[in-house]
Amino acid sequence: MTAEALAEPRFDPADFKLMQARMQTSLEQQKSSPAALAALAMESRLYPDHPYGLPAGGTEASLAAMRPEDVWDFHKRLYVAANALVVIVGNFDKAEALRVAELLVEKLPRGTRAPAIPAVPARTAPLVHHVPFQSAQAHLSLAQPGISRHDPDYYPLVVGNHVLGATSVSLLFEEIREKRGLSYSVSSHFSPMAAAGPFEISLQTDQANTAEVRKVLRETVARYITEGPDETALAAARDNLIGGFPLRIDTNRKLTEYLTVIGFHDLPLDWLEQYPQAVAKVTAQQVREAFQRRIRLDTMVEVVVGPVAPEQ
Repeated sequence: MTAEALAEPRFDPADFKLMQARMQTSLEQQKSSPAALAALAMESRLYPDHPYGLPAGGTEASLAAMRPEDVWDFHKRLYVAANALVVIVGNFDKAEALRVAELLVEKLPRGTRAPAIPAVPARTAPLVHHVPFQSAQAHLSLAQPGISRHDPDYYPLVVGNHVLGATSVSLLFEEIREKRGLSYSVSSHFSPMAAAGPFEISLQTDQANTAEVRKVLRETVARYITEGPDETALAAARDNLIGGFPLRIDTNRKLTEYLTVIGFHDLPLDWLEQYPQAVAKVTAQQVREAFQRRIRLDTMVEVVVGPVAPEQ
């Protein structure tokens, strides 16, 4: 049944119209969500003229113009065996797993692989963008293109970000939330993708605190780029990442998700075994040098969603 659904979907016109209406409703709902508005504004400005800058849910215009035959054409071009990745987790031996995988894709045409995602151009200038929104709080995001799954700085940047802003005991949380009470939460993260996914810092603050929090945020990141993490914080970050890693693969569903990432991004088959070993080897010097090479405050995109435009 799954093989037939993959190779010969019906795409019933009535179902198409229902899904089209649901997606249009979702787009309308995004207009009342400052977080959604911030994400859409950031994507389009961080990745202009690049596939990553296009909204995954489409636009009102693109959804309205879409027809069932457009979906058919997309399916015929991309739902082919050359693009298939089958991940099986369970009580199977290799021969049985291969048999199941072949059954799943046997009705698909061979086809050709989808083109690779183009490289993301480096940013050369800063950008501050304001999205008007009537609310007591301002939503602030600061971002730049970050890393791909195969980036040579992957581990120093991921471990270093754990110190900077990935947890409630991070440097950003301490400076912005604990010391000054400027935000209930603040976080930073890398989203490694096929091409350079974003490095982004996000927070919410009272509108009256926007100018101060912008200043503290930039000063904190700039100091971290210059000085890097102290040894105690780095050791705690390594221990946290390594100690928590088994919980990220402790169910078949979680393991399937990780294996899908490994297959999709063509990572080494022993990546799950390599991860804790690679994290354990990261040094403070490697973190500092990686952040100095890669994080550029002077060319970042800043998006502020709120009633008052920030100073440029």
